[in-house]
Amino acid sequence: MIRQFYARHPETNQPISMIEGELGYSVLPNIQPDKTIETGNALYGNTIEDVQIAIGCSMFGWDIPLADKLS
Repeated sequence: MIRQFYARHPETNQPISMIEGELGYSVLPNIQPDKTIETGNALYGNTIEDVQIAIGCSMFGWDIPLADKLS
């Protein structure tokens, strides 16, 4: 199963989703974004550290050493 990660954009604070293995992110609809972020991460078993790693990997590539730290 390909994991998805949910967070707030570091600069714009918009709710975003990231897909493991893909560069970039998608902006989520602004319907209960905090609940979507929380629920989405729980569904995939993402920890706060996993989400922070995913942010870096979505910017710099999923083949960087940081990606090895995903739980």
